[in-house]
Amino acid sequence: MELGCARATSAPAHRLDAESYPAELRALAAEIQPIYAAYPDDASVLYQLAALQARAGRRDDAIATLRRMAAAESGVDPRARDGFQSLVDDPEYRALVAAIRAANPPVRRATVRHVLDEADLVPEGIAWSTQTRRLYLGSVKGKIITVAGDGTPTRFGPPGPDSLGIVGGLRVDDERGELWAAASQHGRPAVYRFRLTTGERLGVYDMPYRINDVAVAPDGMAYGTGTDSNAIISIDRERAAQIMVRGPSIGSPNGIAASRDRRFLFVATWHGIVRVDRQTRATARLAQSRRIASGCLDGLYLEREDRIIGVQNCVHSTGRVLRFTLNAARDSIERADVLESYNPLFESITTAAVAGDTLFFVANVQFRKMGTSNPFSPLQVLSLPLR
Repeated sequence: MELGCARATSAPAHRLDAESYPAELRALAAEIQPIYAAYPDDASVLYQLAALQARAGRRDDAIATLRRMAAAESGVDPRARDGFQSLVDDPEYRALVAAIRAANPPVRRATVRHVLDEADLVPEGIAWSTQTRRLYLGSVKGKIITVAGDGTPTRFGPPGPDSLGIVGGLRVDDERGELWAAASQHGRPAVYRFRLTTGERLGVYDMPYRINDVAVAPDGMAYGTGTDSNAIISIDRERAAQIMVRGPSIGSPNGIAASRDRRFLFVATWHGIVRVDRQTRATARLAQSRRIASGCLDGLYLEREDRIIGVQNCVHSTGRVLRFTLNAARDSIERADVLESYNPLFESITTAAVAGDTLFFVANVQFRKMGTSNPFSPLQVLSLPLR
């Protein structure tokens, strides 16, 4: 399913008064305020504004904002737990959701490649190596496993009780035969570098902030996203990590990808994709039409220099996988295609791994079961063709 790229005419500016919200919501309102002023018709932004209004008990405002969001025809679909719990029984809200889903039927092309029955594996990150022909999955319960082509899982690294704590994003550097992993143990955030073939730990880089995801550039430089700190961290394998960019221009950075020509980083923020110049550190959000929603991408990957794959998991009821095609200058999204959506297996999709013409991702990470008595279901690793 293609989301069109016709340019929308500019709408009159809209105002958000953060101070008018309850004290517990003012910080969130203040974060949304400047982005809403800059992109008042953006569907991802309108989604978050509507959720804010619903949390504040402003039912009429929330419904009006959701109507504007739906009119953009970007396919974003409200999820109750994102802030819309108070509206789930509202007839107008239910009618809006029904209309969105009718206009955006499911896209189901992925098939199950592996089923992993490991109760203590809650994988935030996944990566693929063309060198070893294996998948690597990191668990928020302190380990990394590899999965062979026949689906056999194996603990990555030397045997022993050593735990990585909460493992986040993973990225393979096949050129150097290494695996990078973001992790946090006992409140100590770090990024780890391992040898792919043996699991030997080659480096540990202390981080000033918790790192969500990592990317490795062709020259070997690594980069991490500090989601809670609005920061991008650069990691020289021979030196200490440094703050590369920090500020509201990259609000809640999550997924990250490095261009093969060594010029840019592409960073997923809560409201869109931001391009970062690696030399000047200048940041700019990719332009897009109102029919394209590029906010809230957990995983972000370059399929090729002008194509970005994103796993969108918090402005959509089930989550979806999207392909964004850029213009020649790579400063604008020309079109967006839905590659997978409304898959009945989806339960907390997060990140993915590009393996040639295939995308691998876990359909049911099941974060919401953590800390509860609900049993975990076997993990479904899906394979999605990219051609």
